[in-house]
Amino acid sequence: MIVLRHRYVLAHYFGFLVVANLAIYMLDLTEAPVDVLLPATVLGLTGLVLSLLAYIAVAARIVGRIAPGRRVWMTPGIMMSSCVMVWVAHEVQSAVLPAHHHGAIPLYFWLTVFVIAEVCAVVIFRGPVPRALSRLRQGIVLTAPLPDADGGTDGALVAEPAEARPDGEELRAGSLRITPEQVERLEASGNYVVVHLATGRHLVAGPFGDVSARMPSRLGLRVHRSHWVARRVIGRLVRSGRDMWIVLACGTRVPVGTSLQDGVQDWLGRSGIGVERVPPSKGGR
Repeated sequence: MIVLRHRYVLAHYFGFLVVANLAIYMLDLTEAPVDVLLPATVLGLTGLVLSLLAYIAVAARIVGRIAPGRRVWMTPGIMMSSCVMVWVAHEVQSAVLPAHHHGAIPLYFWLTVFVIAEVCAVVIFRGPVPRALSRLRQGIVLTAPLPDADGGTDGALVAEPAEARPDGEELRAGSLRITPEQVERLEASGNYVVVHLATGRHLVAGPFGDVSARMPSRLGLRVHRSHWVARRVIGRLVRSGRDMWIVLACGTRVPVGTSLQDGVQDWLGRSGIGVERVPPSKGGR
């Protein structure tokens, strides 16, 4: 709920608000004045957002109890919210202009509003929401896109430390509470995450990105799409050809993602751990 009100996400809301207003204005057949139609549309969109938030809250609570770790299907909520929007906008117009003939709302209008809302939701929930959620959980504030060498933007985001950086969140494995300081590494396992401690292993509900985002960056780093490692248990960093992996103090090998290799190398280099290079023929040992 917090991330849906994040200013980075709200910027996308505003952009879609302009698109929705233009689309509804072009499709409206009531010939209502613009100074009535636009406020009615804005109130309708407010009803859409509030009803969608209510759907998410209720559905997430139900799914969380019945099938923890499962995702919430958004389409029914978007369909309901679209109906709320059209109804609110229509009622506002009728209240402001009672003598104006509004007539029945055509089916294509309902369908068009639903399609617009569905497209907007897909873009927002697959783009800015995951980014903002990840940064919020790590105590980072999203700012402007990072300029590339040509002066444009490559879609990356500048990350700046928040004023009060969180200390991470506890993990729950049944009745067991696990603090971030206890975690040695995390490993994805289907819809669950294996939490490795000095005293053993435990399973917690995924997805992996959400669980790893609860670990504060001062303790460790996500080194692979399926692995997070605490700094205190890292012994060596090894490269063989194009492959790179971390060797823990216990001897376990953890792969480093190709796109993350430079970042991991710089991160460990600041702690005095350099890269050990071995011939490719010995990389499988």
